[in-house]
Amino acid sequence: MLPFAASAAALGRGSPFHSSGVTGNAPRMKMTDYLAIYAAVLSTVVFLWNIVQSRPQVKVDLLFSIDDAGGKPESGASVIVRNCSSHDVHLANISILYPYRHVTFKERLGHLWRYRRWPSRVGWVHSSLSNFNIESGCPCMP
Repeated sequence: MLPFAASAAALGRGSPFHSSGVTGNAPRMKMTDYLAIYAAVLSTVVFLWNIVQSRPQVKVDLLFSIDDAGGKPESGASVIVRNCSSHDVHLANISILYPYRHVTFKERLGHLWRYRRWPSRVGWVHSSLSNFNIESGCPCMP
């Protein structure tokens, strides 16, 4: 027998190694351990909820509209922006982003390799409202 090998008597119930998992028995958890796990999970959920709620949120609607300017009806699009959060939201510009083609996984991977950026807008078109003869970014602003 080797000098460092533990005998069965050394790993009995009174042994300090008994509850540490050496014998294959897991240590028993107390009620305070369960409460600590519950408190850690609950505080993490509350922290993440506060992060989500602290961000400004806006809802944007794009509607077909008709305007009767000067007796001549004109059709167009209306952009309605609503503030859904308790924070102040300041709009500096409005632009349009829409998809123009389907992008394959291979194209996304090639874009990631070439530009070292996540390809979130590959296959999308970005268009400013100045392309549609609207001088300011927000038509409601002077």
